[in-house]
Amino acid sequence: MSKLADRLLVQLSQPEKTFEDFWKEYGLIIKDKKPEAFWKKAFEKTTFSKNAIISRADISYTYFYDILKGKKNPSRDVLIKICIAMELPVKTCQKALDAYDWAPLTATVRRDAILLFAITHQLNLNDTQELLEEHNLKALW
Repeated sequence: MSKLADRLLVQLSQPEKTFEDFWKEYGLIIKDKKPEAFWKKAFEKTTFSKNAIISRADISYTYFYDILKGKKNPSRDVLIKICIAMELPVKTCQKALDAYDWAPLTATVRRDAILLFAITHQLNLNDTQELLEEHNLKALW
C-alpha cells in the first residue's frame, strides 16, 4: 500500500470520525476513476474500428457499447480480451484494469505471464486461448 493509502486507512479507522467527516477532509484526493475517459484515450491508440474490436474480442455489440458508456463493468478477462483485440500495449492494458479496479497483470502469476506474453507479442485471441490451454490454464472465454 502507498503512504497515502496507509494514511487514509488510519483516518478511516478513527472511532470519533464519521465517514462524512472523512470525506469532507480527504474526498478531493481520492481517485474518482472514469473508465469512459480511459476508452476515449485507448481508441486514439488503436487502428481498429469498434466493429472490428467487437468481432476480434468475441463479445456482443450491446455489451461492448454498455462497457464504453459506463453502464456495465466488465470482468477482468473481458477487459483483457478487449485489450488483445485492440492490440494495446501492456502499459495501456494495465491502465484499463486499473480503471475498473482490477488487479494488474503480473509476470509472477503463471496465467498473467502468458497473457503478458500474448499482449507483448500481439497474439490474437485464438492464439492466446491456445497458449492458455496448452498450459492447462483457464481460457479468457
